Amino acid sequence: MAKTPFKWTRKKIAGLVSLSVLLGFLSFYPLPYFIKAPGSAESVKGRVSVEGSDWKEQGDFLFTTVLQHIKPSILEYGFVRLMEKYTETVPVQKAIGNVSNIEAYNQLTEWMRIDSETSAVTAAYKYLGMSLQIEHTGVIIRSFLPGSPASRQLHEGDILTGAEGQPVKTAAELAERLKNKQAGDIVNIQVQRGKKQLELDIPLVQLDADTQTPRVGIGFYHSQVQKASPDVPVRFKLDDIGGPSAGLMLSLDIVSKLERKDYTKGRLIAGTGTIDAEGNVGQIGGIRYKLVAASREGAEYFLAPKDVNESDGNQKEAEAFLTDYQTDMKLVPVATLAEAADFLAALPEKAPAAAQ
Repeated sequence: MAKTPFKWTRKKIAGLVSLSVLLGFLSFYPLPYFIKAPGSAESVKGRVSVEGSDWKEQGDFLFTTVLQHIKPSILEYGFVRLMEKYTETVPVQKAIGNVSNIEAYNQLTEWMRIDSETSAVTAAYKYLGMSLQIEHTGVIIRSFLPGSPASRQLHEGDILTGAEGQPVKTAAELAERLKNKQAGDIVNIQVQRGKKQLELDIPLVQLDADTQTPRVGIGFYHSQVQKASPDVPVRFKLDDIGGPSAGLMLSLDIVSKLERKDYTKGRLIAGTGTIDAEGNVGQIGGIRYKLVAASREGAEYFLAPKDVNESDGNQKEAEAFLTDYQTDMKLVPVATLAEAADFLAALPEKAPAAAQ
């Protein structure tokens, strides 16, 4: 029996067009959410190098990440929710907090990662009693005062490097440049935004109006941008991650390389936590997803920020999550770099695997 030849009809063409439009919509229409899920537990070994040293641990330090799908398509959202048990859907504005847009959020988290590298080097060198120089290089915008007109031109994550033709390396230098100005005056400032160098005219606003010594300023909250220059240079390859939460694990790897001492004892040691210049371990976000990533990678221990202040919650969240999550990995809350190093130094060496 002869087959009826296929013929395009208006109905078939309309159906194909409708299907294409639907698939395009499902594939490309962005949902106004962040999807958070377990990311990776990655080796620090190849990400940190100390000049002149080829020292490598027998085991490995693993830094952990949270996978974030920013404004996923409907298909991406469905795929992640189908394939991953541990997920969280967060509205974009809640996920980025007070930051004005995603571009500024990415810029700010990139600086946080760079700043964590400086803090990791500083903490490691101070722990070992080694000398290094800290250079101030600018003032970064963390957030704006309500109603600040500067927010129309500046972004969170912008780094102020000059004002009125003079360099600005610290908040005190910025205040000095503005001390004779009045509210409403226009100040010319130099800004680094990613790889761009900008020059902007910004109106000043009244600060501390309810005090006896009111000041004028641009109207933002800031952090100091700084660069560490140790006697033995340390270099990082972390451009593909953002945020400061790898700080603790970076510090431990630097200490191990500088001391030429294997703190891993042949084990996989995962962890998370910010680090400051004094070696204090700080709280992070998404700890449950990092625990999952570390456990899946086979880590034996997970170093986590200890709850020190009343507002802290990483330790409590991790302990609660692990009561229901099946893993042999052991949680180790630590408050300082020294506490983490002391714990690891006391671990017994891992016996080598038996030959088969």
